Amino acid sequence: MLRATNIHRGKIVRESLMRADPSDVPWDRCPPLVDGEILVVRSGAYTGDSAIVTAEWEGAAPGYDLRVTPRRVDPRFLAYVMLSTPALDYFTECRSRAAQPHLNADQVAGLRIPEMERHAQAVVADLLDTETARIDALVSARMRQRQLIAERAAVAVDSLMARAPRITARRVFSRIDQGWSAVAEASSATEPGEVGVLRLDAVSAGAFFPSRNKRIDVAALRDDWRRFVVSDGDLLLARASGSRERVGESALVELAGEGPTLLFPDILYRLTPGERLSAAFAAAAMRSSDVRAQIREVARGTANSKIRSSDLRELQIPLPDPRRQAEIVAVVRRIDATSGATIAAIDKQIALLHERRQALITAAVTGRLQVPGAPLANAVA
Repeated sequence: MLRATNIHRGKIVRESLMRADPSDVPWDRCPPLVDGEILVVRSGAYTGDSAIVTAEWEGAAPGYDLRVTPRRVDPRFLAYVMLSTPALDYFTECRSRAAQPHLNADQVAGLRIPEMERHAQAVVADLLDTETARIDALVSARMRQRQLIAERAAVAVDSLMARAPRITARRVFSRIDQGWSAVAEASSATEPGEVGVLRLDAVSAGAFFPSRNKRIDVAALRDDWRRFVVSDGDLLLARASGSRERVGESALVELAGEGPTLLFPDILYRLTPGERLSAAFAAAAMRSSDVRAQIREVARGTANSKIRSSDLRELQIPLPDPRRQAEIVAVVRRIDATSGATIAAIDKQIALLHERRQALITAAVTGRLQVPGAPLANAVA
C-alpha cells in the first residue's frame, strides 16, 4: 500500500513501504493503481508532492492520497507539469487556506496546464525523462558519497565505544519523558515570544535542528505546557517514525541565542541522564551501531514503527568512567566537525542539482525552454 511517505519528488520510493494482505484491502473503495495515473499527497508535511504510477507499481493499493487519472493529455507530461514551480506554488497557496496542510480534489482539478498538442507533450516528456534521469544519477552518486562518509564516522565512533562496559539504560537514566503534540500551524516559530513544537526531523543523524518546528497559537497551550519546553543540553530521541531506521535517532539540544520557545512532541522522548552519565556522552552512545541495532530489534509497528519507554529502559549502553566519557566526547566532536563539513559541501551540491532539475522541468513545460517539435499554446484550465 502506497502512502504519502512513498511519494518523493515525482517518484514512488520503497522506503517505509506498507505491506498488506490483499484480502484486507477494500478494493471496491480503492481500486488497484493503473500505469499512468498520478498520486498527489493530500495532507501533511508533503502536501502537493506527486508521482506518476509506473508499470512497477501497477496493481498496488493507493492508500489515502489523491488519485489523478489523465484524460486527453500525456500522463508523463501532466506528471511533470504537476512538479513544475507554478504548480507547486499553486498547491502551496491552496493548502495554506486550511488550518492543517490539505488539498482536495477540486483544488487539484483547478490546476492550469499548458495547452500543447499530444505529440508535443510526448516530446517534452521524452526530453525530461532523459535529462532528469541524468541529474538523478548525479544526485545518487553524491548521496552514496555522503553515506560512505557517514559510515566511516560511525565506525570511528563504534571503535571508541568498543571496550566500554555495558549497563542497562534504566540504571543510568533518571527520567524518560514523552512529549506533547498540540494543534500547530504550517509555519514555523522563529521569534522570541513565539512557541513552536518540534517536528520529528528536528532530530536527524545525531544533530539538532531547532528551525524544524511548527508554530503553536499561545491560546491553544495546555496548562502544564512548560514541562515540555526543551533546554540546552537536553537529549531527545525519536519514539516513532514511518521508517524503522529513524526510530531511536537522537541528538543533544543546542540552542544558539534568543529564539522561540520550543516544545518536544509526543513522537520524541526526552532522556535525563543520572549522575554517572553525561548527556553529551549519552548522545554519542545512543548513536553507536550496537545501541541502534538493539533499538531496531525492539521497534514495533507496521505503518509506524515505535519504541516503548519500557524497551528503551532495557537497552544495554556503554558506560566508561567519567574521565573516559569526556575523552570520547571530545573525539566524537572532532569526528563530527570533519565529516560534517564534508557532508555539508556534498549537501550543497545536491541542493544545486535539485534546483537545476526543478528549473529544467519548469522551463520545459511552460515553454521557456524551446524543445524542438513542441510548440506551446496558452495555458488553459
